[in-house]
Amino acid sequence: MAFQLALTGLWQVRARTLTATRLGSARGGPAMAHSTATNGFQAPRRALLHCTPNSMLKDAWAKMLREAGVDLAVYPDVKEEEYAAVQFFICWDPPKEIFSKLTSLKAVQLQGAGVETVINNPDIPTSVPLLRIADPLMGQRMAMWVLWAVLNTVRKGDIYYEAQRRREWAKNTENWNNRDNSTIHIGILGLGVMGRETADAFTALGFPVSAWTRNPRTHKGVNNFSGRENLQAFASQTEFLVCLLPLTPDTQGIINAELLSWLSPRGPPLQRG
Repeated sequence: MAFQLALTGLWQVRARTLTATRLGSARGGPAMAHSTATNGFQAPRRALLHCTPNSMLKDAWAKMLREAGVDLAVYPDVKEEEYAAVQFFICWDPPKEIFSKLTSLKAVQLQGAGVETVINNPDIPTSVPLLRIADPLMGQRMAMWVLWAVLNTVRKGDIYYEAQRRREWAKNTENWNNRDNSTIHIGILGLGVMGRETADAFTALGFPVSAWTRNPRTHKGVNNFSGRENLQAFASQTEFLVCLLPLTPDTQGIINAELLSWLSPRGPPLQRG
């Protein structure tokens, strides 16, 4: 699914850039010069794939992209003079200096839901779109992880596990004080694909859920807060804080000592992403 979404994004941008190139050529503008920056290449490499060193999916991505008809080079097996022909860059956490070599770049397709690994790179022109993957399956996986983390903490799963290893019947682990879901307040920073899926998972089980976003948003069953001026009000009713914000200059350092001091003392913050 992630690969299919990435491919769709690239073809949509390709359609737009080809139109721009035709218009530019007709009026003799920058687009024409841009499209002829690959003189001397009989078969220019139009797409470049970069995967993190520990990625097990590089071969799978390359195989599927080539089967879909993409003219592909795979980093680091790229000659220095070939970088200038690259128009589409598919990556996750690439070397920052690589973008200065991609002088014909039309679009950057990230292999995940965030853009924090490239958004602050000054070598990427502001005219180049950054495409990210919004896969419902990613949201579902994220929601399940957060749900497990909360339930494991509230129900003292780790303590029960250790008791089981010791072969102890630990009846007093929860002190006969099982808490209902309706008394456990979940607060989510961010209400994108991941945040909405996570909110839905908790509201379906009867947890009260609040969400904070930089700009006003609404989502069914969620108590919504927005803007820095409402961050304390959001945090003060939050027992479990879940951070699903992208890492950008606007969100850098948002989880700090002050924010943590506003939280309800019962639950720990949960960072995922």
